[in-house]
Amino acid sequence: MAAAGSAVVASLALLCCLLTCVRSARPQGCQVPAQMPAACSLTRTSGSWPLHKRRCLTRSPGSWLSSPRFQVQAQSPGRPSPLPNTGSWPLPLQVANLLAFAANVYFVQSVPRLDSKNYGQLPLNFLTPAPYAFAIWAVIYMSEAAFVCWQLFQRFPSAPRKRLSLLSDCAPWWCAANACQVLWCLTFTPRFDSPGLLWISAVALSGIALCLGQAHAVVAAGTLDRQETFLLYAPISVHFGWTSAAALVNWNGYFARCGLGNGTKFNLLLLSLFLATALGVVVSNRRKSVLYGITVAWALVAVGRNTWQDQRFAEAMGLGPAGALGNLEVALGALVVAAVAGTRMRK
Repeated sequence: MAAAGSAVVASLALLCCLLTCVRSARPQGCQVPAQMPAACSLTRTSGSWPLHKRRCLTRSPGSWLSSPRFQVQAQSPGRPSPLPNTGSWPLPLQVANLLAFAANVYFVQSVPRLDSKNYGQLPLNFLTPAPYAFAIWAVIYMSEAAFVCWQLFQRFPSAPRKRLSLLSDCAPWWCAANACQVLWCLTFTPRFDSPGLLWISAVALSGIALCLGQAHAVVAAGTLDRQETFLLYAPISVHFGWTSAAALVNWNGYFARCGLGNGTKFNLLLLSLFLATALGVVVSNRRKSVLYGITVAWALVAVGRNTWQDQRFAEAMGLGPAGALGNLEVALGALVVAAVAGTRMRK
């Protein structure tokens, strides 16, 4: 239990530090005084503007307000006007994104985990993908490394305000997802391989999926250009899709460690297959995210391939039922692909 407490405290400390950076980075702008019209405020894009000189002004051609140093912005009552990153250095939220990803990579590489043990020594998990499926992690980490490098150089006016707003809204969820990944690395280890502790890693992996789901919702709601599609939308979509399936794998592994009978594990498998298929279809269609559905389908087909190939399934349930189960899992993957095939690919 002491190990569990230490892992949780370390991850929460990392998350608090990163979110503090993100919170401190959110621009405050200038507040609209109560006596001013709600739709009008004056923001100076460099330097400061004396409070007693803020008033509703009309910008006319040739006036001093036409200077690029000044800008009239519409805003809602009592809401600060956001200021973009105009400096030569990244904002703290951009640095927080980088540090969160660096911590993630460090713990993934340095902590020995249960998935590095001999596969045959683990209890039979009915929801296990074939080994080739985990090659997707290379795609995830390479694309996310490109994302964190790219976002460091995003600043106004070379980057549009919409992009900076997307990065600002995604940053807390991105940092939280990486903190959950660190917690998972610390708890999915031989030291936690018991019914009393292994559930912590399942909760952490579910937290990754939930946080990435929130970041994905922010990104999917906007209209993206090509840079944002390949460097922001694609990494988050693939990671979100894979962790949605991986969380179900982790929970089934936990229940297998609890020593449940094959009948109970089979029922949990069917429930997990239903949830994965429903997520792949519903999320992809509602958010018009083909990439998410394809990633979930990749996991389902890999589970079916493993059911065909792993002799332990034939020993546990018979050769015929194991083959039928593998066929069902592959068919569900194909169903997800077919259901999202008509979804418009994001541009």
